[in-house]
Amino acid sequence: TYNSEKISLDAILKNVALAGYDNESFLAPDEAYNKLPGCCKYERTQKQPVLKSDPVAGTINKTQDHAHHQQDGMNKATADANQLTAVFDGYFALKDALVKSESDAAAVKAKDLKAAIDAIKMDQLTADVHSAWMQVLNELKKDVADIASNSGNLEKQRQSFTNLSKNVYALVKVSKTSTPVYYQRCPMYNDGKGANWLSRESDIKNPYYGAQMLTCGNTLETIKQ
Repeated sequence: TYNSEKISLDAILKNVALAGYDNESFLAPDEAYNKLPGCCKYERTQKQPVLKSDPVAGTINKTQDHAHHQQDGMNKATADANQLTAVFDGYFALKDALVKSESDAAAVKAKDLKAAIDAIKMDQLTADVHSAWMQVLNELKKDVADIASNSGNLEKQRQSFTNLSKNVYALVKVSKTSTPVYYQRCPMYNDGKGANWLSRESDIKNPYYGAQMLTCGNTLETIKQ
């Protein structure tokens, strides 16, 4: 027996269902049924789910769905960071080789960067990162290929690096980075038109002139995410 003034029959049957037992009004959630001891399990014949109008079940389901969506989003964001870290590492290694005016090393680092680009699993990227990636992918591949194939020609490598930097900047802007990234500019390069690059160091180390004009430039933006 129960006191109908304190609790309704529906409320009791909801609790019974949430404990794992089907009844004439509500179907127990699968996860609740699966947690029952083997001796308490039974043949399930009722096919109708818990009523959609049921506020208790609705709240539980919505909360679970929201949590799942949040977790999926966090997982993809983590996957973005892990994948693109290799691309960013490759870019910075290439930049450092150009700072040192080491053309052969720059060609090798460009090949390493190409491998990191080819390894990206696009189905694991979040929507905004995927969109940015697709917009720059072809140019990324072209620029690293040009740098890799021009070992011994620093000027051509640096020309390709200007466009590469523009596209890597677009990726950094939509990605989560573990440390600040500095977007820097040399006003002298390219016949005074200027050119930009990215660095993990706030100090200016110019990849377009190397030791010739190592500290020429300024920081345009500090990217923190």
